[in-house]
Amino acid sequence: MINKKLVIIIPARMNSKGIKKKNLKKINGKSLINITINQALKLNPHKIIISSEDQTLERKIIKKKNIFFYRRPTYLSKDNIHTVNVVLDC
Repeated sequence: MINKKLVIIIPARMNSKGIKKKNLKKINGKSLINITINQALKLNPHKIIISSEDQTLERKIIKKKNIFFYRRPTYLSKDNIHTVNVVLDC
């Protein structure tokens, strides 16, 4: 039997066209990125990877042993980049 482990990749681009720094905006006292992480944790993943070019985001995320921050290259943070390219880079 193959031992499968769930890895969740959360793409979190810094400069959204609509709302600047939207991942750090708070809803009911929690940042959008931490709300997303909490939802991902409910799936009991082996690892969660937050992919972003935003250096301030790394300091603001929930600190847990299976959550990792991956600073992606700037060229993967443009408007025309597809999510699959971000996932493959991770």
